[in-house]
Amino acid sequence: MLTVNIVIAEARFLRAYHYFTLIRSWGDVPLVLTPTKVADASLQVSRNPKEDVYKQILDDLTFAIANLPMDFATGDPSFDVGRANKLAAYALKARVHLYRQEWALASAAAASASQGKTLESNFLSIFEDQNTNESIWELQFSITNSNPIAFFLFSTARGGRNEMRPTTDLQMPLLWEMLVEFLQLPLIQD
Repeated sequence: MLTVNIVIAEARFLRAYHYFTLIRSWGDVPLVLTPTKVADASLQVSRNPKEDVYKQILDDLTFAIANLPMDFATGDPSFDVGRANKLAAYALKARVHLYRQEWALASAAAASASQGKTLESNFLSIFEDQNTNESIWELQFSITNSNPIAFFLFSTARGGRNEMRPTTDLQMPLLWEMLVEFLQLPLIQD
């Protein structure tokens, strides 16, 4: 049964996930915790230190862990599958602790995230099938309820278009440029 706390926990899990994605890419980011009701000057916010954002991420995940079920069991797979649950919150918390180099906390959260999980006997099935036993939180795709992100990322064999990926002729020059820049070598032109 869905409760208000479960819905809020799902929202806070998603906020934690997205802020975690933002700070890994940008470092310090604006931390907005109140709803935006009007597009006005209040939207001009400065960046918050990464540590403040991490604190909010961990607060959101703590709330999510306390309020999300281990699994949704409404009996309707189209409603249950792919939703954030307690294991997904633990897994994200483990990843956050890994990035912060908090090894003991990461290990404890990862152990909690793997409750009831076992490895698939057929390794290939984790790539060919959806929601295997190894899956903790998985992007869903179906023809009738298509997710636009999955549609462009998944292969044609899985119902997608496989459009959003760099081609090999684009990957190699970019990787080479990044390597040259990292090593601070002069770029040699042909």
